[in-house]
Amino acid sequence: LASRGDAEGTRRALRRLRAGDVTVEAQGLLAASSSGGLTAAAPSAGSCDAAPGRTSLGDCKPSLLVGVCLMFFQQTSGANAVMMYTTTICEQAGMPNAEQMALFSMVAQVLVTAASCWLIEQAGRRPLLLFSGFSTAMAHVMLAYYYIARSQGIWAPSMLAVLALGIFIVGYSLGLGPIPWLIMSELFPTEVRGAAISIGTATNWTMSFLVTLLFEPLQSALTRQGAFLVFATVCASGFLFVLMVVPETKGKSVEQVVDELNARRRGRRARDASLVTVSAA
Repeated sequence: LASRGDAEGTRRALRRLRAGDVTVEAQGLLAASSSGGLTAAAPSAGSCDAAPGRTSLGDCKPSLLVGVCLMFFQQTSGANAVMMYTTTICEQAGMPNAEQMALFSMVAQVLVTAASCWLIEQAGRRPLLLFSGFSTAMAHVMLAYYYIARSQGIWAPSMLAVLALGIFIVGYSLGLGPIPWLIMSELFPTEVRGAAISIGTATNWTMSFLVTLLFEPLQSALTRQGAFLVFATVCASGFLFVLMVVPETKGKSVEQVVDELNARRRGRRARDASLVTVSAA
């Protein structure tokens, strides 16, 4: 639409894809089209810390930090370990029909993820990520307690393990599962979005491979309860990372999100400079 000079059509299409003001992005696309390419025009959405039209991935370090870390926490939350070893967990917990329970958990994950498509736009990204980090950490702690209790002869019902699996599936499917993929497209201007998403995807699959590969050796080294406590620590760290670093992107343009991240970065630099000055004095 922009390449054909259809200004109204461009704005209308962007409104369907963006929740905030699309005027700046539409003007950037139209200007890029009229000058012969996006790279020669002003940034269509957000400019990171570069001069207009010269945005590079290195200029978007705050956005890249958020995107890559969310992909890291998505996989190191233990999702693959829990999902791929659900049958084993159920069998070790002494549940009957362990394979049927594992199948049910997969179906539940699909259903909850589908529900998250609506809930993400209602509740926002940040609250769901916080809920996800808290609930997955709690689920891992419950599983760790279950196995500790069994090994020590302390009472622990099998339903505790089932409840922990349910809490994990709901929490993960509402937040850490879908939102990192969504938020990657909301953190970067058009010029660097493809490269940034490629880095995020590479991080995601690398961590997925490592977690799947190392889960059983981790169990052997630390016991099952120790492995789940490690995952609980990672999920709690993810909760703190979202709380302190990740901005809310609901209803904001990419430009607004990038500006917010850059403002935080400049604020930290100013505080660090003032501390150095005070200490020197």
